[in-house]
Amino acid sequence: MLSRQPSEPREHNRTRRSFARPCIVIIILAGLGCLLNGPGLAQPLGPILVGQVKFNGVVPSPFEITVTNEDEMEFCGEKLFIQPLTVNSVTHGVEGAVVSVKTPKEEGVQGKSLSVPHRMVANVQCQFNPRVVVAQRGDMLEVQNLDPILHQTHLTQGERTRMNIAQLPQGKSVWKKLEKAGVYHFRCDKHKFMDAYLLVFDHPFFSKTNTNGIFRMVGLTPGNQTIQVWHETLGILEKEITLPDHGIVNIDLVYP
Repeated sequence: MLSRQPSEPREHNRTRRSFARPCIVIIILAGLGCLLNGPGLAQPLGPILVGQVKFNGVVPSPFEITVTNEDEMEFCGEKLFIQPLTVNSVTHGVEGAVVSVKTPKEEGVQGKSLSVPHRMVANVQCQFNPRVVVAQRGDMLEVQNLDPILHQTHLTQGERTRMNIAQLPQGKSVWKKLEKAGVYHFRCDKHKFMDAYLLVFDHPFFSKTNTNGIFRMVGLTPGNQTIQVWHETLGILEKEITLPDHGIVNIDLVYP
């Protein structure tokens, strides 16, 4: 009769299984790498620009607006306080500034468009929200009226009217394709104190600062670039920078 030796086969099987698990993980990771870097998909984006827009001056007090229409005082309130310049008291970062590449170099640009094809601005409590909207040419703009009162949304670019619509209380959205680059101005013809801005670009290299004044852009071409900042009250600020082939570049853009 042959004797059984069960311990060796079981140990051998455990050893094979222990080698199999990391092999499976390696194969999965290798497959993901092929998917992320395969033909037809975006290659590494090159330099990444990260920065902060700052203001070191004295922040003016908010504008005080008196609502004169008695029928709308009940909803809007008798007074509104509008602050077009919002600065973080700790970091001095400017919220709602728009940072862009002034004349981007198209040759060798990597990555895909960073633009979101749907942008929205809404009438909320007798103000436009958000106050600053950024978009790329070809995006769709949605305009909503979330208030229970009538608004007359008037969008201009320079002296030209691009949209002028009466929006019923909490009515349906109105859509418009943005076909021209440039700076647009929102107004409400019924409430003269309401305004906002829309900046439309021919390229995807733009960013709006957050509450700390921080912005981020990817997909830029290495080399010399002019970075431009727009703010509705602080104006235009420019800075020349040099971008490497790869890596993160940190810059501060400071309004005096």
